[in-house]
Amino acid sequence: MAIDSSPARTLLPAATLTPITPTFGHSVAGIDLTVLSAQDIVDISDLIASRGVIHFKGPHGIDTIDKQIAFSKNFGELHKFPSVRAHDGYPDVLKLHADAQSEFSFGSGGWHADCTFEQLPVKYTLLRVTTTPPDGGGDTSFAFMPAVLSKLNPSLRAVFAQLQGFHPSRHVYDSDYGRAHRKEEDGPGGFPDAVKSPVYPSAVHPCVVTHPRSGLQALYVNSSFTTHLLGMSKFESRALLDLAELLTASSSECQLRVRWNEGDLTMWDNRLVQHTGNWDYKPHVRTAFRTTVVCRDKLVYDLEGKGRGEEAEL
Repeated sequence: MAIDSSPARTLLPAATLTPITPTFGHSVAGIDLTVLSAQDIVDISDLIASRGVIHFKGPHGIDTIDKQIAFSKNFGELHKFPSVRAHDGYPDVLKLHADAQSEFSFGSGGWHADCTFEQLPVKYTLLRVTTTPPDGGGDTSFAFMPAVLSKLNPSLRAVFAQLQGFHPSRHVYDSDYGRAHRKEEDGPGGFPDAVKSPVYPSAVHPCVVTHPRSGLQALYVNSSFTTHLLGMSKFESRALLDLAELLTASSSECQLRVRWNEGDLTMWDNRLVQHTGNWDYKPHVRTAFRTTVVCRDKLVYDLEGKGRGEEAEL
C-alpha cells in the first residue's frame, strides 16, 4: 500500500465522522483506506488515541486479506498469534469463524483486551467481518476503560495505580498450544496458573496504564487474562479483580456496540478499551479476519497522565 509523504492531501477531514457515543467511538464513512498520506496515518492515530474505537463503514477499499495486512502495517509491526489459530499462509492473521457446528465463538468468552499476556502487548486490533448472520446478531461490545477507571473512588484508583497484574495465557489457550507442552511452573507470587516458557507467554503490566499518545489513563486488568495482582493475597487480589470485572461489565454508560455490515472494518486501541463478542446467532455463520499491531514499548503508568508523544509508524 503506497503512502503519499505529502501532508497536504488528507482524507480523514473529508470523510463523514460520526460519534458512536458521546464518551468514545467514531464511525467513519467515505474514505479509501488503500490510498493514504502520511498525515492520514497521523490523523487516524490521533483519533483512536482519544476515542478508542474507529468503525470504518464500507466501502473503504480493504476487501482482501493482503490489503488488510498492508493497511495494518502502517501503524507498526504485526503480532503473530502464538497458537494454531493463524490463518493458512498468513501467520499474522486470525480467521474467526463460527457456524452451526462451532462449540464456541472466539472472543466471546468475556471482557478482555487482546494479547495482554505478551511482554509487548498489542496496541491496535483490526477486525474485518466478511460474513454476517442473516437475521442480525454478532455485534462486538466495547468498554472505555478510562471511563471505567473514573467510576472508582479516588482511594481505590490510587490502589490500582500502585499495583501490577499478572497476565498468563495457558489457562485460556491450553488446547491451542498443545497439552504436550504443558509445564507445571509457578508464576509470580507463587500461583501455579502460569507457564514460563515461550510456548505459553505471560507478562506483568501496570493495573493502570497511561496512553503514550493522548495521556489518557485506563484500567488495564481484564477477566480473561489477569489472574492475580502482585503483592496481594489471593483473597485481596480476587476481590479487586472481581470489582474491576463488575464495573467493566455493568457500566453501560461506558460501553458501545458495533453492529456489523459485511465488509466493515473496526480498529480499536487495546490500551483504552476492552471488548467481547456476542455469540447470539448460532446456527448462522459469522466470519471475520483479525490483524493486530504490537506496542513498541512496555506499558507504563504516569501519575500526571502525560503521554510520551507516540508517533505513528510509517
